[in-house]
Amino acid sequence: MTRGLAAVLAVLLPVACTRQGPAPGQIHYTVGAPYQAGGVWRYPQEGVRYDATGLAVVQQGSAPRITADGERYDPATIAGAHPTLPLPSVVRVTDLDTGRQVLVRLNDRGPADPGRLIALTPATAALLGIPRSGAARVRVQLEVAPSEALRDALGAGPKSIAAPVGTVTAEALPPPGSSLSRGPARVLGADRTAESVVPPADLPATAIQVPPQPGALWLDLGEFHEPGYAQQRRARLASLGPEIERDGSGRSALWRVHAGPFATVADADNAMDQARRAGVFDATITAQRDPGQ
Repeated sequence: MTRGLAAVLAVLLPVACTRQGPAPGQIHYTVGAPYQAGGVWRYPQEGVRYDATGLAVVQQGSAPRITADGERYDPATIAGAHPTLPLPSVVRVTDLDTGRQVLVRLNDRGPADPGRLIALTPATAALLGIPRSGAARVRVQLEVAPSEALRDALGAGPKSIAAPVGTVTAEALPPPGSSLSRGPARVLGADRTAESVVPPADLPATAIQVPPQPGALWLDLGEFHEPGYAQQRRARLASLGPEIERDGSGRSALWRVHAGPFATVADADNAMDQARRAGVFDATITAQRDPGQ
């Protein structure tokens, strides 16, 4: 466990145990039943090892409302919305184009657009360098230890012990698009250690600078255990020029259908619209990244 994660645990665990936060006594752990949004069924689940790429958008609107885990929505917190991960959870969000990376607490469901992977509060988007309008290529990784610590502290699992307190250093973030070092990751942003005064249930407003991974967008059009079904899907969407890629061997083999690459978000959105018009509603937009990253 990194020192940064240790500091996060030290901040979040006492908060969760006392049920403090923007809406005192209301924060709760939830997975939720399947639901429909943007014409697509979503199936929340827990116990997953989540690592996905796609497009992030900024949450809009500032009218008072309650998030899915019982908090009062605050656009100034480092938080976000995800369609299926348990709430609350902690994820690591990386802007693949700028290399900025931040820990985000998920506390709501969304975004409604099936072509978007995650929605971020304005404060989180600003920390990553994402504009209020438009979309950014991101990688989202579930941080298992702090997520399970939150779950346990909220009474949804076995009690766990808080991790030791670490320190977080601070440096100025380079402007988006500037030349970035490909050396070791650096902690950037506000100087907020576990001993600092942190808003209840809020993550520190810190970012890490890692090497950017600029690239194209792709459209995932389904994965199948039988190659015949993959071939049918490819034929159904022939206008997109999809390809079939085999992953694995034997009974565990999967045949994945994808189209691309697409240079712009608009191009990927247009391709997804074509897929939906053809009756393929499980298509998703992903961001290309190097294997194993």
